[in-house]
Amino acid sequence: MVVAGTPGARLLVLREFLRERVERVAAPSRAVARAVELIRAAHGEISTERLAATCGCTSRTLRSLAVAETGLLPKQLARVVRIRRALELLSVAGVPLSEAAMASAFSDQAHMSREFRELIGARPSDLSQRLRSGAVPSFSAERSLISTGLLVVPKTGVS
Repeated sequence: MVVAGTPGARLLVLREFLRERVERVAAPSRAVARAVELIRAAHGEISTERLAATCGCTSRTLRSLAVAETGLLPKQLARVVRIRRALELLSVAGVPLSEAAMASAFSDQAHMSREFRELIGARPSDLSQRLRSGAVPSFSAERSLISTGLLVVPKTGVS
């Protein structure tokens, strides 16, 4: 892309790269696709054993397939789903942290705070304020990236 001289030429290079990439990537297995669907439906509150049984495979097989296809264990996928659910709730003014924690399948507010700090690097209360202030992108896709750590939330002020 660096060699391409114009924006149009860079776009063509990018399109070609993505087309080739799509051709090389295998379709997801039914088991992993179903597991992700179930994790989302349960808001992340489902065990790997139950997922595997519902998907018609062993928990070991499901873990292997999930890691191969997503890079994450089913338990980690569920963790991301819980964080995303909490972020959605925290973006609404007036939702207490404790309520967001319970609705997102965390055992308590402290558990949610630990997960946020470990996965995102910020406290839920800080993110809640930023989400409502407009300092964080308003598009749901960008908020989804925040929950996975792929989009960094800008720091406000100097500490």
